Amino acid sequence: MEKKEILNKIIEIYENIVGEEVDKEKFTLSSNIKEDLGINSVGLLYLIVDIENKFDVVLHNQSIEKFVTLDDVVTYIEENI
Repeated sequence: MEKKEILNKIIEIYENIVGEEVDKEKFTLSSNIKEDLGINSVGLLYLIVDIENKFDVVLHNQSIEKFVTLDDVVTYIEENI
């Protein structure tokens, strides 16, 4: 699975969490998860659970702490699916 495809699936997950369509222009691989996307700790929890279910991966606590950008998440998924 390519990075762009993974990113698009993450955007879909995010849209389901916030309950509305989002500006896809702000979702780039260099986007900061907390600052650029405005995800709070509860939203991040939902995002993690949904990513784990969608991609059948396990995001360990120590891995999650290292995720700063969407590229960090996408790369992890790409390497672990």
